[in-house]
Formats: sequence, C-alpha cells, structure tokens
Amino acid sequence: RRLKVLDAEKGAALEFSAVEAAAAELDRQRTEVSSEVEVVQNAKDKLKADAAELSRTLAKAKVEAAAVAQRLADVEGRESDVRATATAAELKSTETVAAEERLRLRT
Repeated sequence: RRLKVLDAEKGAALEFSAVEAAAAELDRQRTEVSSEVEVVQNAKDKLKADAAELSRTLAKAKVEAAAVAQRLADVEGRESDVRATATAAELKSTETVAAEERLRLRT
C-alpha cells in the first residue's frame, strides 16, 4: 500500500512538473508574441507617420505647383503685353514713316 502511495506521489510530481513546464513554455510564447505584436505596432505607427509626412509633402508640392503656374501665367501675360506694345510701337513707327513720306511728297 505504501508503494502505491509513493507511486501515486511520484506520478503526481511528474504531472505537476509537466504542467509547470507547459506553463513556462506558454509564458515564453506569450512573451515572444507580445514582442512581435510590439514590433508590428511600431511598424504600423511608423507607416502612419510616414504617410502623414508624405501627405504634408504632397500638399506643399501642390501649393508650390499652383504658385509656379501663377507665375508662368503672369510671365505669359507680361510677354503678351510686351508683344502688343511692340506691335503698337511698330505700327506707330510705320504710320510715322508713312506720314513723313506723305509730307515729303507734298513738298
């Protein structure tokens, strides 16, 4: 009878050791998974920050592109004004030459 009790105690001790080992393995795995979750969360946060930075950069580029387009339109407008002024000056010069020629012919 004592042997049965000793065997039962030995079996219980072995089962307890197996349960402790399984619990320790589960704790190790939980810690590992927690570390992996933290790495993934950090990567997600970094991607969000990068996306926000890209969005700000894109918005800034759009503003700069609009400003460049406005400057180009201004330059094209001034170029058109210069051409119109040059054409008007050329016409005036032609009229002046014609008037001088008519005057010369009259005299």
